Amino acid sequence: MIGFITLAVGNRYLQMAAAFALSARRFGYPTILLYRNTDVSALADFFHRVVDLTDCATVNVPDSGPGIWELKKYCYEKSADFSVCAFCDADSLVIRDPYSLFQMSEQLSIHTPGARVLNDDEKWAHPPEFAARQIATEVGLPPDTPIQTLNGGFLMWKRGPQADAWFRSFRDLFQHVHDVYRRRLKRAVAVREELCMSLAFALHGIELPRSDSSIGIWDAQRLVLDIQREQFECRKGFYWEGHDFRPYIAHFGGRRIDARYQECVAFLTDDACVDLSLFAANEPRGRHRGKGTSGPSFNSFSISPEEYQWLRGFVRENGIRKVLEFGPGTSTWAFLEAGCQIVSLEYQDKWYRHYRREFAEHPQVTILRYDNDPELQIPELDDCKFDLAFVDSPVGKLGVLYKRFARINSCEYVASRTDTWILHDARREGERNTLSVFEDKGWSVEVIDKGAGMAIARRDSSHVGATPALGGLQADDCCQASLARLTRDYDHSHWDRLPKVSCQCITYGRTQLLDEAVESFLLQDYPGDKELVILNDCPNLRIECELPEIRVINLPYRMKTIGEKRNACVALCTGEIIFPWDDDDIHLPHRISYSLQQMTNHRYYKSDSLWFWKNGEVSPEPKKAVAHAMGCWSVEFFDEVGGYPHIQSGQDMALEELFKGPSRYVEQTRPEDIYYIYRFPGTGSYHLSACGYGKGYEQVESFVKERAVSGTHIISPTWRQDYLAMVDNAVSRLRICPKPTAVGARSEG
Repeated sequence: MIGFITLAVGNRYLQMAAAFALSARRFGYPTILLYRNTDVSALADFFHRVVDLTDCATVNVPDSGPGIWELKKYCYEKSADFSVCAFCDADSLVIRDPYSLFQMSEQLSIHTPGARVLNDDEKWAHPPEFAARQIATEVGLPPDTPIQTLNGGFLMWKRGPQADAWFRSFRDLFQHVHDVYRRRLKRAVAVREELCMSLAFALHGIELPRSDSSIGIWDAQRLVLDIQREQFECRKGFYWEGHDFRPYIAHFGGRRIDARYQECVAFLTDDACVDLSLFAANEPRGRHRGKGTSGPSFNSFSISPEEYQWLRGFVRENGIRKVLEFGPGTSTWAFLEAGCQIVSLEYQDKWYRHYRREFAEHPQVTILRYDNDPELQIPELDDCKFDLAFVDSPVGKLGVLYKRFARINSCEYVASRTDTWILHDARREGERNTLSVFEDKGWSVEVIDKGAGMAIARRDSSHVGATPALGGLQADDCCQASLARLTRDYDHSHWDRLPKVSCQCITYGRTQLLDEAVESFLLQDYPGDKELVILNDCPNLRIECELPEIRVINLPYRMKTIGEKRNACVALCTGEIIFPWDDDDIHLPHRISYSLQQMTNHRYYKSDSLWFWKNGEVSPEPKKAVAHAMGCWSVEFFDEVGGYPHIQSGQDMALEELFKGPSRYVEQTRPEDIYYIYRFPGTGSYHLSACGYGKGYEQVESFVKERAVSGTHIISPTWRQDYLAMVDNAVSRLRICPKPTAVGARSEG
């Protein structure tokens, strides 16, 4: 018999394991469950067999993370039912028919996908005091034995002598490595199962090809994942060095149930009489549970039950028949129950497909896909008018308007199609700002005190020019200055096409500041392709982010120098132009667009001035400086000079010395064009340059350890201050009391 085995400790992972078993059963393969600390009785029928591991010993603390995954060493002896078996972490799903996967066992009697071979001084899956080679030597490996990184969440074997021997080594290595840590460090340190797997493969001389068996999706690039159509493709960077995969099994990572994982499990449970509440509790906006279930569901993304009743009643009382809606979901059901014809707009492909299926049996509902750009164009609706519009859409790709004038593109569009429209979340600051724009243009606004707040906007027909445009916004001086930034024209004519921009952001244990750096990226008004690549090497901290154009790579060890870390981050970038994106400073929304406008040599550009932030205040006037992170350069130029030197503090200015020459263009910049806010002191975190040239490694590590930065941080983009307003105020004061300034440009030799 051929089958799978998985492991669950606690109810959370039990539900994940049940979802995995459903995904395997879909293709006719059984699953054995190893479990501890959970009652499996309600879900036992999903498994071929269940095995209680309560009495099984571990060298790690039993219910810690390492203790849980050390239990993997028992999967061979507990799966004697299967001649060929594959272990998968519970937070995985079988996406494609694994028949060909199991056929691999004819050539590979024990296997997991292998990545690259570690360098002798490289750390991986163990304490930062040791390189992998040191541990290997301590447990008896010859010095020239290659040690590969690998996929620790998957393991497949064919029962026989080689698998027997490998698992004996795997089990023994936990004790051996534990003893090494005790002897060398004089303390108990968790032993990671990935390390023991790598050492076991090295001990037995087994090479690990980069097979299409199982891959984690959290840092995957070019991801295609559709469980219904059995499609799974991706590219993996760093350890996998840009290799393209077409795996059978997707490993999602169980700390957070993301939308992809949720959508796959919803598909699997449609035909199964099972309630996996773990997945339902995080249900996306407007989604109903279960195949064929008809009607609304409520969650943190949808309108509330109270708002639902009010909206349905408002429509009926006012005789509304034709509705335009931004953001289908629960509100669509309210309009449907009130007897309306609805056109509902969705810009994300996966939700467009989802809602097309959800409302397929309701001809009164038309779901259209659109591009959520600053100026909306929807050709299907060019000649359409509506009785009412409802706006509950995402914010769109609007640069700074993302926060300050939320959903203004959707509101402008509906204002041209109807005399009455409703805006959801009307109590939030961004929505209030948007409503004030329409009030200035003569619309009457009434806020309904229900749930998150709904505002009814009605056109005053006596008012001339009632439909607002960005250029005509009436607001306070700071808002006008901010809007001027958004509506400014850039001259990119010296580029044949807009280059793809990569912003390289290295981070270590300062999550609040990182949230602000991510917000700075999201606010950029650059119309071309861009990405933010975040490289985190704080071993006990995992950073997660599901926002578009942002990739997070979490390393299980700390790199030796900032120079090496910056080089690794640049290597992970896919753009043609690199912007250093320091996590402790603020990058104003025009940084990328303005820099590429000024980069006429296509190789290097930097402003000569910055705003200086200290203890919550921005300097009253700009400061002359050429901080490294203010610049940008082409990948070609970076490669020519050989990248960052491998040192700690000072690597940035050392690279600037290498850049010096005719290509290094540094420009004197007007105050209103300065795009960088340098922050120190007052951020509440460390500042590497204060440690001295080439120094800072131990000081930074000590700072982070003292604050016990660990666990999982889900990025929540936000600015803790209104930096735009602070800069706008400073610029306004300079205009009132200007200082003599020579504006020009120079090329530094």
